[in-house]
Amino acid sequence: KVTNIKNFVTFFLLVPLSYEQKTIGGLILKILLITNNLNNMIIISNYINLNIDISISVLLAQNINSANLIISEYDINLIILDENVFNYDFYTQYIKLIPIILITNSTQFQNTNYKFETFSTNCISNLSTIINKHITIFNNISKSRKSILNQLLNIGFNIKHRGTKYLAESILIFKYYCHTTNMKDIYSIIAQKYNTSGNNIKSNISKAINYMYYETDFSHLCSYFSLTEDIRPTAKQIILNISEKV
Repeated sequence: KVTNIKNFVTFFLLVPLSYEQKTIGGLILKILLITNNLNNMIIISNYINLNIDISISVLLAQNINSANLIISEYDINLIILDENVFNYDFYTQYIKLIPIILITNSTQFQNTNYKFETFSTNCISNLSTIINKHITIFNNISKSRKSILNQLLNIGFNIKHRGTKYLAESILIFKYYCHTTNMKDIYSIIAQKYNTSGNNIKSNISKAINYMYYETDFSHLCSYFSLTEDIRPTAKQIILNISEKV
């Protein structure tokens, strides 16, 4: 029984709920629940605790400002957003980075161009189906990330270089979130995640590619990228090539 709503909400804001069950390769799925409805918060948190069979950390935000702060500090894998606090700018900012599930009891968001899944607390069993689907995707992404880093290491990239990290993110975004070869769009998405500019992302990736190009034997690059002349592979070539291999 909740006797002090203010203290109860403050507890949830300060202490993420961690359900230590089966992990995915030691990783914890981080879910951000954005709602100002205490009842929805309790129902959804308890449901996840009882029905999702992996290790999950649920973080709570009561409004969009709090959500932005949490996203800036945590690597959020999934957002559950209450229609009561829905914000279009927030949606457009993060939908290409993080899957969003909308809590709604109305038909307002059905058959629209919004790219999120919906469920109602009146039929909460649908939530486990949706989350389990994203758990599979999360698992695939985790495996792909390791494979991508191995591929980059194999062709001479410095794994400690910031540009290599951004390049790995670019491959994941292309493969799972935004299937575009427009590098400006990809750099923009990564820039949002790391709170920097697209030009900074591009510059760091170019530096990482330059390092790889001058440190790796051309015959190896020629074989890996099917090159016919001694030219530096582009970021787009690397993304397309590695995304097919992982």
